[in-house]
Amino acid sequence: MAGYKIDLKPQELDEVLNLYIAIWEFFKTDPQTKVKAITESQFDQLQIFNINLVGKDTFSGGETTSVMLSAIIQRIGTHPTFQKMGIQKRGALIVGVKSTIECFQELAS
Repeated sequence: MAGYKIDLKPQELDEVLNLYIAIWEFFKTDPQTKVKAITESQFDQLQIFNINLVGKDTFSGGETTSVMLSAIIQRIGTHPTFQKMGIQKRGALIVGVKSTIECFQELAS
């Protein structure tokens, strides 16, 4: 989250935090997410993979990822705060959120 704090305006940061809180709320009931931690290397590996997918204009993932990511993309596409963000910020946000969701899925499996 530290990187977001540098790059985002306060209102944008609040909205991004709300997205990550929603992700945590979804996964917090899985006991493994409370025992295991997402590692930096795990996140970096998934983020690089997802960046490469964006370049190919394709995303793949499990049903949870697809449903949750679709809802988040909808939110980013329709909420005025996100609409004011540049396309690069929104793209980076989507990749970061998708990578976080996949990290939690790995922990839960």
